[in-house]
Order: sequence, then C-alpha cells, then structure tokens
Amino acid sequence: MTEYVKNRLKDRVFCLPLPKKELEDIVRHILTLTTKVYGNVCIKIKEFDIDVVRQDPDISRRRDNTLWVVFNDGRPKTIYRRGESQVFPENHLKHYRIEEQLI
Repeated sequence: MTEYVKNRLKDRVFCLPLPKKELEDIVRHILTLTTKVYGNVCIKIKEFDIDVVRQDPDISRRRDNTLWVVFNDGRPKTIYRRGESQVFPENHLKHYRIEEQLI
C-alpha cells in the first residue's frame, strides 16, 4: 500500500470512532482485495452507521457513510467516503468497473 493510500485511509477511516478490531478488519479486507482484484475497479467495501460518521472531525464528511477503494491494475490507488446517494463523476471513473464487496 502506498503512502498516499495509507494517508487517505488514516484521514477517511481512522478519524472515526471505531473499535480497533473493525479498523483492522477494514485494512485486512483491502489487503485481501489486492490479491483478488484485477484491472481498474472501484469497490464499495463498507457502510458505516450514520451515527459514527456524524462524529467525523471534518464537518463536510459527516454524511459520507460508504467507503470505496479505487484499484488500478489490482493495486489500491485511493480511498473515498461518499454518502449513500452520492455517485462518482462519470468522467472520473468511466474506465472502471463498479463493484460491491462489503466486509
């Protein structure tokens, strides 16, 4: 995992008041996906309880309860959190498959 991805994970996930085990499960799931994913794909891996995301220190992310990982050629490229009703801009992910592999 690149430093950029680690920093995104820290900023988007580790800022939430989650149990240590849940944080470890998320990291483990991402690492497992790197051995299974091929090509360019955007995968929704987690849906957080809205009460948890409302405690995010960044006010602008307090409705972003879904966690997505973007993979390029099987390697994690970046991590996003989005609200359930938000979608990615089509031009940003036009060459990506969209999947769901929840923890």
